[in-house]
Amino acid sequence: TQIETKNPRVNLLVSKWQQVWLLALERRRKLNDALDRLEELREFANFDFDVWRKKYMRWMNHKKSRVMDFFRRIDKDQDGKITRQEFIDGILSS
Repeated sequence: TQIETKNPRVNLLVSKWQQVWLLALERRRKLNDALDRLEELREFANFDFDVWRKKYMRWMNHKKSRVMDFFRRIDKDQDGKITRQEFIDGILSS
């Protein structure tokens, strides 16, 4: 929002203040981004890829079985295939 007065010196001061305010907002955003990055690095300081991989594999196996259960449930004629409409109906009813 632009503030206009009859005094050009006041207008100049307002304009400068708005510039400072925008610069401060940008600086704050950059500082918050840097803080977020530091927190991520701190969280990953003790990261163990093997532990993560094992957890991921367990999660994937669990998800895969859930997907297969879902597929079997919506495959009404048990032919190993589902139509587009069966898939849509199954998703909407889940």
